[in-house]
Amino acid sequence: MRAPAAILAAFLAATCSSVTTYPAAVAEDAFPAAQGSEKVDPRMVLEDVRLALRGSKEVPAGAVTAVVHADTIVLTGEVSTESQAARALAVAEQNSQGVRVASHLTVTGSRPEPTQVPELVRVVEAALRADSRTRNLGVVVSIDAEDVIGLHGLVPSKESRAAAEQVARGVEGVQRVSSRLVVAGE
Repeated sequence: MRAPAAILAAFLAATCSSVTTYPAAVAEDAFPAAQGSEKVDPRMVLEDVRLALRGSKEVPAGAVTAVVHADTIVLTGEVSTESQAARALAVAEQNSQGVRVASHLTVTGSRPEPTQVPELVRVVEAALRADSRTRNLGVVVSIDAEDVIGLHGLVPSKESRAAAEQVARGVEGVQRVSSRLVVAGE
């Protein structure tokens, strides 16, 4: 069962030269409650992991995206320190109910750590939740030093990506949107 995660890790390492990989050190016996019971569907715990990441004060708001690939929850995004990357992985593993977690976070090292979520990010997130086309996409919103809104995550279709971009651009105060949304299968 480790083969899909290993293949994904090898593929991402080969195609993303700036990615620092933190292997998920989850032993088979690390979660005794999961042994002997039914396998946990990663999609069922994904939202718990996302909420825990958003709630962690040690992980920058909106910096980490969690998606499911095969039987693994994969963390992507950019953080400014190694400790933030390690903390994001630890938080995800603690809330994954035994589902394997892999981290493909990029450590930039050059950006200051944000102290709070800017109001514009909250407004864009609220607009995405309010629109029926984007409500359940799980798009992560970030903002950079030049006030460019970033959209991150995995979406099911090109139409979903276009809808999220349109909603974000329609928010008052948004000057530019940088979409890093990935369409499943592309």
